[in-house]
Amino acid sequence: MPIVNTQNDPFVLERLRNALSSQGDILKFRALYTSEFVEIPDLNTSEFWNKKVRDDICGFSKDIFTKRKINLIADFLKTKDGKLLDIGFGSADLERILAISNKRLDLYGIDISDLAIKTVREFIRSGDFRIGSIFRIPHEGSFFDFVSTLDVLEHIPPSKALVAYGEVYRVLKRKGIFIISVPLNETLEKMIKEGVNPNAHVRVYTPDILKMELKIMGFKILKEIYLYAFKNFYSIKNFLIKFFPKDFRKPNLLIVIAKKV
Repeated sequence: MPIVNTQNDPFVLERLRNALSSQGDILKFRALYTSEFVEIPDLNTSEFWNKKVRDDICGFSKDIFTKRKINLIADFLKTKDGKLLDIGFGSADLERILAISNKRLDLYGIDISDLAIKTVREFIRSGDFRIGSIFRIPHEGSFFDFVSTLDVLEHIPPSKALVAYGEVYRVLKRKGIFIISVPLNETLEKMIKEGVNPNAHVRVYTPDILKMELKIMGFKILKEIYLYAFKNFYSIKNFLIKFFPKDFRKPNLLIVIAKKV
């Protein structure tokens, strides 16, 4: 598939990335991760995330779908030991659980929100939480047993994505575990065309795109978990969806557990 006439539409570019990843065309896929291509405007500032964290603390984002995501990841980590770095931890929902359920994990975190840092330090005194960026993680190489980026990668412009992956790879120990979650099928293109981007997303992830990015940056996927968002009767519908064909409804979030190789 030729790479032509795509520079002016970030959503055309994402569809092209998806097509190339599904075809396994690594060279053309990777060529689309440079600054020469147009990107969705990046609204991710410390001020933006201070507001998001403040709203979340007030209970505006504690939906059952988000809780299920956090609980699944906390369950995976509850028997583990070592050092965990949570990048972009926000209101620290994962840390609140792990601080109680698993005393064997040493908790670390970086975030661009100073309010996030202040908040997490109020209830986790022994952890290491600081202002920091995924593009330049303030820790030495091969330091962590686990790194998590939960709903973070969709906030990173394509031209910076591989730098972010490279930093995660650098700070993970050999065979260390990388835990990722990204939204799927969220109609971002429609929202952008309507002039809104409430969550400051700059990527349209698909399973194929995420898996290709992980592959070319040296990670092996161990597990994939797909979650579905329902406005009402979540528990019942989440149970029943298991019995329907895979294409009956599109998933709304993907959790991937990968290993540094």
